[in-house]
Amino acid sequence: MRPTLVPLALTCLSGLSLFSAPASAAPQVGTPFPEYVGKNLLGREFLLPRDLGGKANLVVVAFQRWHQSDVDTWVPAFRELAARYPGLGFYELPVLGSDMKLFRGFIDGGMRRGIDDDATSARTITLYIDKRPFRSALDIPDESSIHALLLDASGRVTWRVAGAFDASYRASLEASLAALLAPASSPAAPAAPTSPVVPAGAPSSVASGDLVGVAQSAGLFRTLLAAAGAAGLVDTLRTSGPYTVFAPTDDAFSKLPAGTVEQLLRPENRDTLRAILTYHVTLGRLASKDLPTLAMWRTLEGDMLTFAREGTSTVVEGARILKADVAATNGTIHVIDRVLLPRAVAKALAARSTAPVPGGHGADASSGSVGDVVRLAIERGVPLYNRGQHEACAAVYEVAARALLASASTPAEVRAALRAGLADMAHQSDPAEQAWALRRAFDRVLAAGA
Repeated sequence: MRPTLVPLALTCLSGLSLFSAPASAAPQVGTPFPEYVGKNLLGREFLLPRDLGGKANLVVVAFQRWHQSDVDTWVPAFRELAARYPGLGFYELPVLGSDMKLFRGFIDGGMRRGIDDDATSARTITLYIDKRPFRSALDIPDESSIHALLLDASGRVTWRVAGAFDASYRASLEASLAALLAPASSPAAPAAPTSPVVPAGAPSSVASGDLVGVAQSAGLFRTLLAAAGAAGLVDTLRTSGPYTVFAPTDDAFSKLPAGTVEQLLRPENRDTLRAILTYHVTLGRLASKDLPTLAMWRTLEGDMLTFAREGTSTVVEGARILKADVAATNGTIHVIDRVLLPRAVAKALAARSTAPVPGGHGADASSGSVGDVVRLAIERGVPLYNRGQHEACAAVYEVAARALLASASTPAEVRAALRAGLADMAHQSDPAEQAWALRRAFDRVLAAGA
């Protein structure tokens, strides 16, 4: 369930700024969207319409707390259209009076707590403004209905309608979209790059499940899946979208400085981990052939990704795309050879790389106690297992086990127990049994006094 636009406690206050205006002329297309500054529910500031991320953007404007149910009717329609028209963005704009700005932290915080995925928070931009000139600029006569506006790249309204989504709107909306965006091409396989070599086991370009299921089947993304589980993003990537995911392989994660992954999996670093992972995800389906022409695209984290061509390869922030256009039912995966770091996170990690972490251990997790690493893995894995995310739990355990094996200071008896656990895991096909194989190994390590 999505939250209402304004918490119930503020209903009486919100009524002070809700008013009706005399009817104006019939709404027109071709109207430029007026410039306003807003913030999404993740706290990122937007100058509208300039900072909207799509080549074209479907914007749904709402004024009343009970409008949310009408806004929600547009979400399935957008997902379907985004699959057909790459480059289409979608935003929800709750518009509140300027007299409510004093309560912004409370109102936005209440809305954010009622939303269980970052994608919805990222696309919800609140405006605390004088509503009368805003409505006048967009030919909105009153606040009785929501208004869906299709904006071109310059921010000009090219299509509009008032009210909840109705199937009768589809033909005219698609006609307007077709004039702005090229429809997705038929699913012919893209030409394979000659370099670098596509990793063995790379997923198929034919959709065989949701984003998480496709990644699990490939067998190349155990570290990514473990991180997504620890960050609480697995359910979002299963059920929401469509998204484009730039997915680093396990080899890509292994290129990070020693101990980085283990540090990021710690509970105190969850926000940093979420920032890194959402920096790899964008709204909508982005086809590889369009990336070089896009040049830049905004991520769920809020920062921009840059794209370019290098020879026969497409690169994103310097990482090469090893396998492009892997289809999932709720998005697209592009396999990349390097982990991408948001600029702020990259600076913070660089500053901490030689600094001690709490408890006196260095940045390399191998310098901490074996017991601490094992207990942390169990602490992060058990909630995933209990929610039925057995694959993610097994991935968390495997990352911890391999990190300990990579440390020169891990005792020989611990190494033997971990190798036995990994061997047992390799013989299991059921993710639940894979998780238990390593959990039994961890229990043996802790029982030995680690």
